[in-house]
Amino acid sequence: CAGPLRPRGLVKQVQHNEAGLGRTRRAFGKHAISDPARAEELEPLRQAVATVAVTSWISSLLINLNTMLKFDGYFVLSDWLNFPNLQGRSFAIFRWSMRRWFIAPDMAAPEKFKPETLVNLWLYALASIAYRLLVLATLATLAWLFLFKALAAIATQLLIWLMVGQPLLTEWKNLGSIDKQQVDAKRVRLSLASLVALVAFLLVPLPHRETISAVAHPS
Repeated sequence: CAGPLRPRGLVKQVQHNEAGLGRTRRAFGKHAISDPARAEELEPLRQAVATVAVTSWISSLLINLNTMLKFDGYFVLSDWLNFPNLQGRSFAIFRWSMRRWFIAPDMAAPEKFKPETLVNLWLYALASIAYRLLVLATLATLAWLFLFKALAAIATQLLIWLMVGQPLLTEWKNLGSIDKQQVDAKRVRLSLASLVALVAFLLVPLPHRETISAVAHPS
């Protein structure tokens, strides 16, 4: 493959794919060499091995074809579009649009694109962010289901910091690079007020009454 693929990253992807295929071949091999004379006894084992093999193959395929993260699907999409560094450039456009809407309406774009290209890059960045939040919610749910509560709370906080807090902190630090002459003070105050209202709406409990039926038994 040409384009944005790096040799080291490509080697890692190939090794990952070979490892996944190797696990699948071994699973199917164990499924195939099960003793026919003990067919009834080994039937649950054969079904389990077949399930593991198919699940491993499908999950590996879905992960590698995912275009939201930098796996094979992302590099294939980037090469097909002939658009190197698709994710980095789309995130730059997304950050620029957010700053332009909420802070500095006259800020210049990091790169000049056609209007339809800008929309497509913005939508791709938004889809990537939504996918990462979905992964965060899934991992947090699994942590609360399968780990004890204290460890689940620590894991959830770590995930939130890595996937939400750290990017927001980096963006906050980068706001200092904006030309102060381009900053619209009225727009900034309105944006901050909207943010505070949103946080308050999400965190402050609203009054709610729930009516249920019950039967009282004398002691």
